[in-house]
Amino acid sequence: MNIQRFLLLILICFGINFNAYSQLSPYSLELKKDLPLAGVGGLGLGLAFLLQDKVEPLTEAQVAQLNIDNVLKFDRWSTRNWNPSIAKASDIGFYASAAIPLLLMADKDMRNDAGKLGVIYLEVFSINAALTTITKALVKRTRPYAFNPNVPLAEKLHADTRMSFYSGHTSVSASFCFMTAQMFSDYNPNSKYKPLIWAGSAAVPAFVGLCRILSGKHYPSDVIIGYLTGALVGVLVPRLHRGQLF
Repeated sequence: MNIQRFLLLILICFGINFNAYSQLSPYSLELKKDLPLAGVGGLGLGLAFLLQDKVEPLTEAQVAQLNIDNVLKFDRWSTRNWNPSIAKASDIGFYASAAIPLLLMADKDMRNDAGKLGVIYLEVFSINAALTTITKALVKRTRPYAFNPNVPLAEKLHADTRMSFYSGHTSVSASFCFMTAQMFSDYNPNSKYKPLIWAGSAAVPAFVGLCRILSGKHYPSDVIIGYLTGALVGVLVPRLHRGQLF
């Protein structure tokens, strides 16, 4: 897999110099720890792409047979939603979340550790993306807009219509935002800004998730699971490099 080789190349290229900042950094990179993480992320993405390619779109007959009674009562109200403009807003939040960790470069100590933080960033992304895509491809849950009679049939006849569980936009946003908050806290344990950073990091993926529901792309349960999964990956991967999960 190309992405696996890319991750391993970064580990090799930066690994020689990381110890220069060991006295300032709360994180450490070790091949015995990062090689498995990179492997899980890279191989997981490879498997995810293979499984995703095997997902078949709904046929017109299958769309006609969709029954809202088969949707969980908790989620059922979201089948009335359809708003492409709100979907675009969720895309903006999604891409903004991927850039949010760059704000950490305002901190001098974190700039010195940019290569190390970059490796952790890639590990968070690859592991979370693999988990999300594999789950989507295996579960094949029909998106809520497929039940909405006001949505054009052409929109429903894509393989992506069967990739609802769980929300990738939300999980990716949560993983990057919570990773950012965790990294800031580890480098600045006594900062008065920690509550604000954590609050902002929690709010951004919540906004993205809400947009996914209101746009008709996801059920509330998709967003909740995506949020929790992304947040866990975003927090636990940096903590693994800190040598202390809890």
